Amino acid sequence: MRYCTQCGTRIEGRRTCSGCGTVIAVEPPPAPPLAAAGARYPLYADAVSDTAARGPLAVSPQPDSLSAPIAPARGRRRRPVPRLLLVLGCVLLAGVVGGGLWLTLRPSGTPSHTALPDVRPPAQTGYGDLTGSAAVSAPATDEPGVDTAGHPTSYDADNMLDGDAGTAWRMAGDGAGTVLTFRFPETVTLTEVGLVNGYAKTGQEGDRELDWYRGNRRILAVDWTFDDGTTIHQDLRETRDLQTVPVAGLATRTVQLRLVEVSEPGAGPARRDKTSISEVSLVGR
Repeated sequence: MRYCTQCGTRIEGRRTCSGCGTVIAVEPPPAPPLAAAGARYPLYADAVSDTAARGPLAVSPQPDSLSAPIAPARGRRRRPVPRLLLVLGCVLLAGVVGGGLWLTLRPSGTPSHTALPDVRPPAQTGYGDLTGSAAVSAPATDEPGVDTAGHPTSYDADNMLDGDAGTAWRMAGDGAGTVLTFRFPETVTLTEVGLVNGYAKTGQEGDRELDWYRGNRRILAVDWTFDDGTTIHQDLRETRDLQTVPVAGLATRTVQLRLVEVSEPGAGPARRDKTSISEVSLVGR
């Protein structure tokens, strides 16, 4: 039941009041009652029976966005990179960058490989025959004479240093125990010494061939002594060839040659009771 708000006249379904003519606002129909929680009403009639048959749909409770915690996203946990790997990576990167810069900036004549060290022994540069630079003295010397051709000849100690095997230092008799002394103007380093241990000369007298090496005495053993007292013994064969012995780089200014053993005189027309040395060799630097 409705009444006019202006004059109180009863209004029954009209839009204007019969008493005062006031326009009456049409009230909207009452809203249907709200469905119970959990019920769902279909929009079409043909779905009502189906919904009723299946019963009310279950509605999942929604979490409160303000109070419920947000679950973290699931995924594989990343492991930290070890510090050693980081350091090695940095070193490798620096090496690659540095090598690239070197190859780019190096002079065109620089080789791109590392020269391997030379493992061969160094050449003995500066070593040679020092015999001619030495002076020699002998305690005894044979008298000068004349050869088979009538030419004068001498047997001075310098004949051991002239490089001619046809000349010789010679003394009379058995020269065992005799010491010959060689002196250099300054200290030298010797690596080898040697001698021709007899008179290595041959000659012709009429129909006879004279072999002074076989006719004179031959030296069979000697001792070489140096400034520091080192003594090297040398045994000799009966041959007119030069026979040498190494002395391991001895530094000296004086060399003494002592005749340790001498042979007996030979036989034949060239036989002489003489002790001779045709040549001495002193090699070093």
